[in-house]
Amino acid sequence: VLAEVVGNRDLGIRYSQQGLRFAISDHDSLNAPRHLMNIARRFRMRGDLDSCRVYQEQAVHWVAMYPHPQNVRRMPLMQAEYHAQVGEYSIVDSLLNAAVALAQKNSTLEARAELHLELIRGWMETDRPDLVYRSIAALKELNTTEGDLDADRHRSADLSLLVGEFLTQRSEYARAAATLDRAAKALESRPNQSRAWTLARNRGVLARERGQLTAAKRQFQSCIDIGLELETPELVSTGRFLLGSVLLEEGRFAEARATFPSVDAESFRGRFTTRVSVLLFVGISHAREGNNQLAMEAFDAARNACRSWSPLALTARIDLETGRAHAAAERFADAQRLVEAVAAQLEASDRGDDGDEAAPELAYFSGNLRRDCIESYVA
Repeated sequence: VLAEVVGNRDLGIRYSQQGLRFAISDHDSLNAPRHLMNIARRFRMRGDLDSCRVYQEQAVHWVAMYPHPQNVRRMPLMQAEYHAQVGEYSIVDSLLNAAVALAQKNSTLEARAELHLELIRGWMETDRPDLVYRSIAALKELNTTEGDLDADRHRSADLSLLVGEFLTQRSEYARAAATLDRAAKALESRPNQSRAWTLARNRGVLARERGQLTAAKRQFQSCIDIGLELETPELVSTGRFLLGSVLLEEGRFAEARATFPSVDAESFRGRFTTRVSVLLFVGISHAREGNNQLAMEAFDAARNACRSWSPLALTARIDLETGRAHAAAERFADAQRLVEAVAAQLEASDRGDDGDEAAPELAYFSGNLRRDCIESYVA
């Protein structure tokens, strides 16, 4: 844990592997799968998803053979982290529901608090604001955010960071700012670079939504710097995407493309939604410069990267921007077909969302999908 906190992830992996060897030699079926999942998580954070999957599958096998109740309850949450990173949101949704079903009323307050913190992250990822509110209320009722002294636990900061991010997505900017200030105060007494990265990201997103682009760029540059310090490719790539999105907003298209992380499928080590969103934003930058062919190539690459489980907000935004590119090239029938398809998908959405995007990256693109769809159709 100490190695992780100070940013030496490779050393943390080595200690976890040593702990795994001890657990196996002691026939410790309680802790062996925990070591396996910790190793899997650290590989995931390093961007090595193949190794993450291998260790995670071993952990699942151990828990199936030796179903200690604590491990059984924890496993779906740990698995959900991997599937969220690769963009398999339907699986994430199923795993989170399984975690809720497995939670026991007589489990410790600390365990239930940890569960709800993880659930908030997952429900935000899968665009379930109603369930986010439910978990926030449950955490307030548990009142266990103070007094956690473990090196890798900081529930007070974690709750404020999550709620601040959620309130920003809901456009409650004043409450979001106050909540993030509470997170910063909590981190003053117990600094933690991983949480400092999240604070910088959340403050940057809030500044961007308020139109404070200089402040947003400063915060997103901090995200890149902290990600490099922690040697975590996922954090670096997300920071570069965020900074590039602000440059795109300012009309600095070439600079934005140079800032975005490389999205080569073989070398990319960030989140699935980051990679697809970069392709989308590259296409938007070319479209705004009038390079229709390059824009269409980027939009096609973004759409081809999506899967059946990709969130509607992501695929709909790609289709809408592709329709706009068709319209710019006077291919009006193709444009109308795509825009009408997006409108039908939004209408059929059984969650009735008002344009809040499921993928966090898409929240950094100004505009409401429903409004933009109508404006595009009228145009």
